[in-house]
Amino acid sequence: MPDPVVESFSELSAVDWTCIAFNIALAVAGLRVLRRWSAGGGPRLERRADPGTAAAGLVTSLLTFALIFPLLSQFIASFYKTEFGVTQQDIFFATLVAQFAAAGTILGLGFALPGAVQWTPTAAPESAPTASDSPVGSLRLLRWRETLRAYLGVCALATAGSLAWKGIHRLWTRAHESGLTGAPPEDQLQDIVEIVLRADPLTVKFGLLTLMVVVGAPLMEELVFRGTLYPALKSLLGWLPPRIGVAGAAAGTGLLFSAVHLTPSAFIPLTLFGAFLCFVRDRHGLAASVCVHATFNAMNLFWLKVAPDVANL
Repeated sequence: MPDPVVESFSELSAVDWTCIAFNIALAVAGLRVLRRWSAGGGPRLERRADPGTAAAGLVTSLLTFALIFPLLSQFIASFYKTEFGVTQQDIFFATLVAQFAAAGTILGLGFALPGAVQWTPTAAPESAPTASDSPVGSLRLLRWRETLRAYLGVCALATAGSLAWKGIHRLWTRAHESGLTGAPPEDQLQDIVEIVLRADPLTVKFGLLTLMVVVGAPLMEELVFRGTLYPALKSLLGWLPPRIGVAGAAAGTGLLFSAVHLTPSAFIPLTLFGAFLCFVRDRHGLAASVCVHATFNAMNLFWLKVAPDVANL
């Protein structure tokens, strides 16, 4: 009797194998980055906001992502509604505009309440250049080699998180079949992945989708989570020893970042992704975390269209 696993591998194309090899290579390189990560930082020079500013940043970031962004997106889409509803292209356009508006809200917060948004590193090596804690200062400190290393680390953690979920889901399923536990969550793709897989790349709709995934989402999410929410949590946990406070703030940010994506199968990799980008922000600045996030999304988008049979495993 033929082995279904062997048969499935035998049906893979050269492009599929290229995708697999490429992502394995990124994960292996990322493991090397993670092994050396703790040795590449510097002393923490935390710029803690006062409790009032930290609380204002925390509330504003959560309201921006959970309320302003979705409501504005729906409001803009309503202008395109016809008797047949709203097209997906119009929804993508409305979402993109809302993403930029949410990012603008956080930028406005940073100017109105200095310290609510943190831009430049707080744990960089002593030899690293310095700049003012501003968007321009963060951009001036952006270095492609450091960003590449951080991206490789993210790839390793995302791969490890995905494998961990697959293992947990399989064990959970077997336990459920044995009557030991309840049914596990369905191992399903994120909604955005399903949309990407169905989209025709030679359309304006796909162009808007690409901008939404590669530009709008990284910019908005990094400003909300790593630029505002994470520094606010660090300030509010300032009564703890520094290492514990930073770790707790990063873990909390990662968990919230994962939870808002509403996909159980992606919970572990997204938590690791969100937490590690906090450390990237600490060491290299907010511009670096935006670039890492954008690169990660862009590569995933590319492989989902080029090798859809294996890119979504």
